[in-house]
Amino acid sequence: VQDTFTSMFVTGFYGTDGIWITREALNLNTTPDWWKINDAPSTGVKTFEFSRDGKHMFYSSWSGGLWRVSNLDQLWAEGDQENLDIVQLIPNAGGVVTGIASDPNDPENLVISIGGYGTVSGGKVQKITNATTAQSSSEVDRSSIWEFTGDETDMEKMPCYSVVIDVMDESGETIIVGTEFGVFGSSDNGNSWEQCNGVAPG
Repeated sequence: VQDTFTSMFVTGFYGTDGIWITREALNLNTTPDWWKINDAPSTGVKTFEFSRDGKHMFYSSWSGGLWRVSNLDQLWAEGDQENLDIVQLIPNAGGVVTGIASDPNDPENLVISIGGYGTVSGGKVQKITNATTAQSSSEVDRSSIWEFTGDETDMEKMPCYSVVIDVMDESGETIIVGTEFGVFGSSDNGNSWEQCNGVAPG
C-alpha cells in the first residue's frame, strides 16, 4: 500500500551529476533512497518549485532556462523515472530565473522572477498560464507582468529575487515579489505594483 502523503525532497548539481529526488528525507529511521530524474543543466540548477498537488516540479538554470518535470505521483521506486515527462518551458528567460511560484489554487499559473540589473525583454516578472500542459517552449503562454509607468519606469531594471502567489486569493492575482529594493505586491495580476514592506497589497 502506497502512502500518498510522503514528502519529496530534490537537489540538483551540474550536467551529468544530475537532479536527484527522494521521498524519505523526513524519515530519520532509514538511509534515504535517491533517484536521478534527469541530467542537470550544464550551468547548474538555480532553484526548484513543486506544484501543490505534488504532480509537477519546476526548476531553473543559472543560464535562464526553465523546465517542468511531470508525473511525480508515479515516482515511487528506482526505475519509475521512465514515467516522468520532462519539458523545457523556457530556453532563456533573459536572465537568471531566481524564483519560481506555482499557484496553490491552479498549477497552470506559474510566475517567475528574473535577477540582474537592466531591462529584460520578457520582463523581470513573467507569468505562464499553461505551465502544466504546454509540451514545448513554443506552446508556452508567457507574458511580462512587471511594468511601471511615469517616473517609476526605472523600477523595471532592478533585480527580482523571489516570488510568491498568495494562497488565500483563489484568482491567483495577488503576487508578492522580493526585489533589490524591498517587497512589492500586486492584487491585480501585475497590472499595478506597490511597495509593501510589512504591508499586504490591496
